[in-house]
Amino acid sequence: MTKTLSVDQLRRRLAKAKCEKYDLLKKRRLEIKQFDPEIITVPDRLRALNQSKVDELAESMDAIGQQQPITVWLDDPDDAAQTLYLVAGAHRLAAAIKLGWDEINVILTEDMTEIDRQLWEIDENLMRAELSPTERGEHITRRAEIWNAIPEVGGATCATHDASGRKKTPQQERGFAAETAAATGLSKATINRDLARTEGIIQELRDQIKGTHLDKGTYLDSIKGMELDAQREQVMADLEAPAKPKIPGDIRAIMKGTHLDRRAYRDSLKGMEPAEQRARVIRDLEGAQKPKLTVVIDTGDDDPRFETLKRDWSAAPAETRRRFKAWIQDK
Repeated sequence: MTKTLSVDQLRRRLAKAKCEKYDLLKKRRLEIKQFDPEIITVPDRLRALNQSKVDELAESMDAIGQQQPITVWLDDPDDAAQTLYLVAGAHRLAAAIKLGWDEINVILTEDMTEIDRQLWEIDENLMRAELSPTERGEHITRRAEIWNAIPEVGGATCATHDASGRKKTPQQERGFAAETAAATGLSKATINRDLARTEGIIQELRDQIKGTHLDKGTYLDSIKGMELDAQREQVMADLEAPAKPKIPGDIRAIMKGTHLDRRAYRDSLKGMEPAEQRARVIRDLEGAQKPKLTVVIDTGDDDPRFETLKRDWSAAPAETRRRFKAWIQDK
C-alpha cells in the first residue's frame, strides 16, 4: 500500500526538481474513463472513511447516478496490468462498490507526482466542504507542510522572478494562506484559524475529538491555548459528558421568524430535552401575544390636549408619523 511521504522525503524529491512554481492544473493530461471500482487500489488517506457518508452517497448515486468522477492515477501507462491508485473520491468509490456497480467514472491521470496526488486529495476535500473542523485543520496543516517544502532545493531557496526575469515585489509574492484560499475558496482568516487550532492541540487529542460532539470550531478554540495536561483533562471530561440534545427541526420551524429566533434563545434551549424545549417555546410564544390597547380619544372641542395633538401631527414629518403609528399599534 502506498504511504504518505514525510516532509523530509518530500524535500529530497523536490531537490531533483527545477524549482518551478507548482500548479495542479498545468502540464497534466486529464481523461475521463470507466473502470471496475473493485480494481482501484486505495492508498493511505488523510481522511478516514465515514460509513454513514458512504450510505448517504450510495442512496443518492442509486437515485440520480454519479455526478462527479473520482480521480485515479495510472502509475505506468505501458503496464499491461494497469494498476490504478485512488487520488480523490474514496467515499464515492466505496458507494459504487456497495451498489455493486461494474463501472465508475474516473478522471485518469498519468503524470502525477506524489506531491501532485497529495495536493489534489487535500484541495478536493477542502473544496467539497464536508470536513469537520478538526479534519479541515489537519488537511490545511498537511498542505502547509508540503507548500513550505516546495521552495527549498538542496537547502537553498528558489529565486522568485516574474516572466520577464525581474525579481518579484512583495506584493507579487503570494503567501500560503492567499495561495490556499485561491485554490480552495476558503478565506484566509479560516485558513489561519484552522492552522492555529491544529498547532494548539496535539494529535492524540485531535484523534479523540474527531467526529464527536466536541468536533466544533468553538470547542477547539476554547482548548487550544491550554497547557497540555489541562487540555487532556478537559477533553477527557467533556467526552465522558453526554452531548447536549439538539433542537429538533419542528421546534426550529415554530421559532422561525419570531422574536425567539435568536442565537441566545436557541443556546438557552440546548441543554433541555425535546419535550421541555417544545413546551418552553410554545409558552414563550403565547406569552408574547399581548392584547393591543384600544386608544379612545375624546374629540370634544373643549379638550386642549387633543387640539395640541392634532397640531403636532399635522406639523410632523412622514417618518415621525410612521414611528408614532407603530408605537400606537404596539400598545
